[in-house]
Amino acid sequence: MRVLYNITIVFVVLALYFGTAVRAQAADSLWSVEQAQTKIEDGTALMLDIRTEQEWADTGVAKGAWPVSMHKADFGQNLQSIIQNNPDKTIAIICATGGRTAYIMKILAQNNINDFVDVSEGMMGSSKGAGWIKKGLPVVSISVAQTAVPLNFKAQ
Repeated sequence: MRVLYNITIVFVVLALYFGTAVRAQAADSLWSVEQAQTKIEDGTALMLDIRTEQEWADTGVAKGAWPVSMHKADFGQNLQSIIQNNPDKTIAIICATGGRTAYIMKILAQNNINDFVDVSEGMMGSSKGAGWIKKGLPVVSISVAQTAVPLNFKAQ
């Protein structure tokens, strides 16, 4: 499992570094869950929930977030499509407690991709804050969240 996880991360880095132009628009690198919710609602940002399918099933997905698991082999390809198809959007990432988002942010930064935003409170809370769920922000079922993701990963 660890090897597959590392291979997926390497694929993400390679796909982003070699297959995508770095977007010029800079973004704050850390948002609270409230900031993320506001940006999703006003249409200026996309938020990707990078947790596992089981976690989505257990807790639901933040309303407006796209479930795109970092644990799937096509994560790098999906991330590349999201970046390319949404050049005018800031892309935020959320996980359970901020550990996985911090890891992805580090890999992106090492490759000079610095315009992603870490919602490091996560869904469950962390040292950065109580988290999406404990703060009572809206959550939808995994089926509703998956249905809302456009097939071409282009936000409306």
